[in-house]
Amino acid sequence: ISPHSHNFCGDCNRVRISCKGELYLCLGQETKIELMPLLRLFPNDDGPIKEAITNSMKIKPRSHEFDLNKKNPAVVRFMSHTGG
Repeated sequence: ISPHSHNFCGDCNRVRISCKGELYLCLGQETKIELMPLLRLFPNDDGPIKEAITNSMKIKPRSHEFDLNKKNPAVVRFMSHTGG
């Protein structure tokens, strides 16, 4: 899939969770939700985590910031940090 030639963001329902508990809403944006505090606060209740993930889909960015013409990348984050 090439996001440079086909912007599929409007239909994207994917998120990534890092090993630090950061829920990234888009690989091409810095937008994230910190899940670790919820995991620590509610260790035996997955309801708050499910709610946070569900609600995050409502605030996903409408598009990414990938632009091959820019000199510097919009997001400087390695996939090994993001997960995937």
